[in-house]
Amino acid sequence: MASGKFSDESALNLELIKRYHRWLEVQEYSFETRRFYTRVAGSFGRYMGRASLVLANHFDIRDFLVSAARQGHIRFTLKHELHALRVFFDFLNMGGMVPWVAPRFVKIRTPIPRVPRYLSEQQVRRVFDAALGNEGRFLFGGSLTPAELGQQLLRAKPYCAEFRWLRSTCCRLSTSACRRCCQAWIAARSGQG
Repeated sequence: MASGKFSDESALNLELIKRYHRWLEVQEYSFETRRFYTRVAGSFGRYMGRASLVLANHFDIRDFLVSAARQGHIRFTLKHELHALRVFFDFLNMGGMVPWVAPRFVKIRTPIPRVPRYLSEQQVRRVFDAALGNEGRFLFGGSLTPAELGQQLLRAKPYCAEFRWLRSTCCRLSTSACRRCCQAWIAARSGQG
């Protein structure tokens, strides 16, 4: 695709973004991912104005992310936007439009994982099923009440996620601490049996 076919660089940018969207479809990205990645590429194109996207460098990428942060985007969103730009520039690089992938030279600190403050009863059951396998189901079969479990876990490692059960705080846990604590508690309780 020669840039001589287009009246200005912004027309070339629009054509590249359209082709990028079609390429994402062929690659079978989900609808939401295609929409997000295309939107980020379009936002970057608008940020670049009349300048060609193929001439963008890592300073342009960084400045774009800074402007997005000033608009209120959180670090988690910025990380996803950077990834979307990496995929876009990979697409341009595979097509021979750019000699290097500028977003690969930009790094954003990893966002702190978002842990919900409270989990529902169903979510707690899924956590324990994952942590304990079949024994987790046994715990909720009547041999251990949520209050007993909460007390055991609270003694083990009181941080991370706080669970609410029947309108009262049940426990706080970290999954590795939960696994160790519950396995030790099951072993001790089995020995009493």
